[in-house]
Amino acid sequence: MSVWKRRREAAPSVEARIRVALVNLAPRLRIHEADIELVEFEAAGGVAVLRFEGDCPDCRMSASVLRQGIEAHLRREVPEIRTIRAL
Repeated sequence: MSVWKRRREAAPSVEARIRVALVNLAPRLRIHEADIELVEFEAAGGVAVLRFEGDCPDCRMSASVLRQGIEAHLRREVPEIRTIRAL
């Protein structure tokens, strides 16, 4: 069948790609007894609003370092993200 006749599937939305990136990150976060949930993506500003859950009582990694790592991962996986905002 010609490539021109094949039905094109819709590309995943930005929110769907963010959710996949978070799922891929989840095993590493569980080590630190943490989890993240996407609340919304504000397309106009490129802001991913996330809810961080859990804590790391005996972890030496500070919350800001963890957040920076998550932001870097998300920005690499979903270039539409300019920044993240935590609730």
